[in-house]
Amino acid sequence: MASSDEQYRNEKADLDKFLASVNELESIVKGMGAEDETTRIEAIKKADEVIKKKEAVPTPVNRTFINKDAYKNDQPNVRPGGAVQDQDGFLKGLEEDAMARSQRRKERTEKATVWKDKGNDAFKAGDYNKAIECYTTGMDIMKDYSALFTNRAQAYIKIGEYDKAIADCNFAFRIDQECVKAYIHKGRAYLAKKEYDEAIKTYEEILEFNPQKEKLVKEYVTTARQAKEADAAEEKVQQLFQEGNQELKTVAEVLDKLKKDDQPSLYYSGGCRLLTSMLIDDVSRTVFRSQEGFQILMENTLISKCFKTSGKLKKDEIDLCTTVLVLITAVCKDNEENQKTVWTVGGFTEKFCHVLESSPHKDIQQACLQLVFKFSQTEFGRKMIITNVGSVKILVAILSYIRTHRNVSKDAVTTLDNFATEKRFLRETFDGLDDTVTPAIERLLKEDKKISADIFVPCLSFIGTLANETAIRKKLSKSKGLWEGCVHVLSSRKDESVIVTLLGLMMNLALEISESLKEMAVTITKATLPLLKNSDSDLQERGFGLLSRVVGLHNDCQEQACEQHLPRYITQILPKSNIGCQRHALKCLTILTQSNKTARQQVIENDKDLSLLRELLGNDDNIIVANTALCIGHCSEDPIVSSTLVQTDIIKQLLAKTDTVQSAIKENCAIAVAKLVTTDKRHLARLHDLHGMDILHSCMKHVKLS
Repeated sequence: MASSDEQYRNEKADLDKFLASVNELESIVKGMGAEDETTRIEAIKKADEVIKKKEAVPTPVNRTFINKDAYKNDQPNVRPGGAVQDQDGFLKGLEEDAMARSQRRKERTEKATVWKDKGNDAFKAGDYNKAIECYTTGMDIMKDYSALFTNRAQAYIKIGEYDKAIADCNFAFRIDQECVKAYIHKGRAYLAKKEYDEAIKTYEEILEFNPQKEKLVKEYVTTARQAKEADAAEEKVQQLFQEGNQELKTVAEVLDKLKKDDQPSLYYSGGCRLLTSMLIDDVSRTVFRSQEGFQILMENTLISKCFKTSGKLKKDEIDLCTTVLVLITAVCKDNEENQKTVWTVGGFTEKFCHVLESSPHKDIQQACLQLVFKFSQTEFGRKMIITNVGSVKILVAILSYIRTHRNVSKDAVTTLDNFATEKRFLRETFDGLDDTVTPAIERLLKEDKKISADIFVPCLSFIGTLANETAIRKKLSKSKGLWEGCVHVLSSRKDESVIVTLLGLMMNLALEISESLKEMAVTITKATLPLLKNSDSDLQERGFGLLSRVVGLHNDCQEQACEQHLPRYITQILPKSNIGCQRHALKCLTILTQSNKTARQQVIENDKDLSLLRELLGNDDNIIVANTALCIGHCSEDPIVSSTLVQTDIIKQLLAKTDTVQSAIKENCAIAVAKLVTTDKRHLARLHDLHGMDILHSCMKHVKLS
């Protein structure tokens, strides 16, 4: 049986010969179909040469006598240039041959795919040698099937045959020069061989033909650079050990002492504190890893017991669990290799998640969240936490901690903000909304007594960040419990910073009109109305903003607003309000005056000739102008108001405002003019005097039919 290396050389020679033949035939066929006659003639000559080569292959001698005179009267077809050949017949034969080859290729592909699938099944089962055998069998059937080579390369990597993996990737390049998988597996093989620069170079070559893979390439390059840095750090550690560096030897000695089992918890917690004080730089942290520090900690019987115990621990056990977490946080500081390694040894992931979710002890919870906070400060650290702990677990744990403890560090909310920059975090949060995340937010809002304003405000802002994602916002808006929690905070908290932030969140959520929002609209209106008279301009603006999105959802909302004389109040504050408040307040006024007679009467009583609204028509803000025009139209349904306006230039003002590309302004001004004309004929005469009928007809096409 041939050796594996000899088999490879044979495979390579066969593949080279096969691909050369394929390239030659493809070139001939392409040339014969070219529009340029010179190119076609040259291709036909090459085809003739190929045929002659095949005919020149020696065959067994047949001494049968041939009577050449029998064919002497036959006249061959002669092509210009003297070559005897039936071109049509040749092309037809070539076409038939191409079809036959296509059919054979299809059959080979199907057979090879069967072996590829068998190899994939073996690979998934962890039987990499069997997978290699299957892929190799598929190659014997079809030599230019790139997936067979890349898959076999991946299997070779699994069994440590890195050079063979690289060779397979190179074969794949011959078949498909832009095979991304081949570059990835080749880079991984170089990485395993600790040829880091070659790995990085291989990964970056992908961008030369596929710039869209920049994010993927960045991840692989980062991994290679981290491995290179970690390897260099460990080499430095070994050198320092050989030079007799006492500090590093001390770290190793302390770790060695922690290997002792059956010691009291104070022995181990004291050792952890000592180690924490010694881990002052990247070298000492590398020593911890290279001396199997993570394994020593996580395989310790007493430490494992402290992490796995459900319920309350003894004081010394709490101290031990906390000091271990503090030590691990220190070990992982600014060291990505440690941040990656810690989750892979001694079941740390399971142990950490257990205490994070279930420990009733504040010190342990603080230590857990401090570790998460440190990891959250870098993109790589966030990735490690999301991958190994999970976005939902982290989010719920932090919200629960904020809700149940006083004097919470701002690091807790900063951690959430850090994670909110990750798309994967937002995606996983969305997936866990219904069962876990939304209930946690509801509890936070309803049980907010322990939460100080300086923590609650950024916490509400974080929830607002989540709600900026449309899919998340839609789900949150459907939660009646969440709306109830918001109303509870509006009614019970006195700190304006909390109220302002919460109103912003509620405005955001109210963009989605859900059944829960409709059901809570009256309650929300009742809780919001008292806030509108607050002197804080931000609070007032957001209060009107929220009300503008809920007051139209129920008639009782409008009745409440009118009972509190909101329309009259709006006309009083509009002149001195900022532009944001004017926008929201005018929208409220427009909704109220549209169908509520009491609202219109309150506006008219305070502004009989609508001078305030007419003045706002001259505003530069399109939203303000559009809502002002609509509100004028609503109030003009009152004959007395319409009659009063005859003495003004209202028709001229409205017509002038139609000279815009803003369809909402055109529409609302047209409606206002139409209502004035129908309630008092003198406005119609004024419209004719201004030659405004054509303008009105032009604007009416912007009015949406109901």
